[in-house]
Order: sequence, then C-alpha cells, then structure tokens
Amino acid sequence: MTTGTTDFRSLPGANAAGAEPVEQRRAEFLREVVEAATSRPRGERWTTAVRCVAKRGRGQCGGPVAVDQAAGERIEWSCAACGDGGAVAGYRGTEHDLGRFWRSGKKKLWGLDQPQRALLLEATAWIPQLRAVVARAEPARGVDGLLLVQATVRELDQMYTLVEDLSEGARGRRRAMLDELRATLCNSMDGF
Repeated sequence: MTTGTTDFRSLPGANAAGAEPVEQRRAEFLREVVEAATSRPRGERWTTAVRCVAKRGRGQCGGPVAVDQAAGERIEWSCAACGDGGAVAGYRGTEHDLGRFWRSGKKKLWGLDQPQRALLLEATAWIPQLRAVVARAEPARGVDGLLLVQATVRELDQMYTLVEDLSEGARGRRRAMLDELRATLCNSMDGF
C-alpha cells in the first residue's frame, strides 16, 4: 500500500509531546529512510538496512526498504516484502540530510549486523559524519544477517575511535558487540 508523499518538515520531532506511538514510529522510520537515501550519491536505487514498519498481522513487516533519490527533490521508498511505499519531500538541508558527508575516493567494505547497526545509530545520533557511514549499510546478497558498508579508511578509523570510546565501561552483550565491531573494523582497514 503506497502512502503517498510526506513532507518531511511536518513530521513530529523525536520526542514530540502528544504524538501517538504509531506516528512516532513512522516518523523515525522516515528519518532513517532520508538518512539512508542521502548517505550515498544520487542516481542509484538500492536496498537499505532500514526495516519496514508497516503493520503486518500483530507486528511490523520488517522487510528491507529500497530507496531512490528521485528528480524534483524527493526520495522514493518501497518495501520488497509487503509492497508499502511512498515518497518524502522537504528533507533538503535538514539535520537528517546526510549528503554532505559522502566522501569520494577508494572505499573498503565493512560488515556488521542489525543489532550492531542499532547500537551505532544510537551512538552517532549527534555525530552526523559517522551516522552517514552507518546509514549506508545494506544487506549482503546471499548472507543472511550481514550488512555491508562502503567507507573510506579515514571513516573506518573514525568509527573505530568511536567504538573504542563506547567500549570503556561497557559490559555483557554490549561489550561483546563492541569487541566484534573493533575486530571487523580492523579487518576492513587492513584489508583482511
């Protein structure tokens, strides 16, 4: 079911008082769609790591969402699993427009999973240049659960520094995820 075009400027803020939980989830979803779409150069439709929030039975669809920065300053999105889709306008120049953080040059591949992505999205909420790196994640073809990110060595090095900072005092599952991230970042930077 296509939802039409949403004016990004009309979405409730992240902690808007009085907004319904469903409205908040949809707004957060559309913010992630905008960040993913603008984290790469225009001109290519690609499947993101963003998960569809359309209602499916008693839960959410959870299918992968494809995005395309269409002409006319719109982002078109669609879910491969349920067919939900729409467009977003009015996002240019907002804090969620990550286009200014795309770095040209040689890229390396870095792998992570959805829980690690979620942890890094939370940690980079106020670090847009690193959030842009995380927003570029896409599902790896043929490998369930693996997300791939294209990034420069400099971006990977900055992400490594963030992960080290997050590791200080971390315990349990969070510490294990951060240790895994450090290892995968090292491998990606070193080319192993």
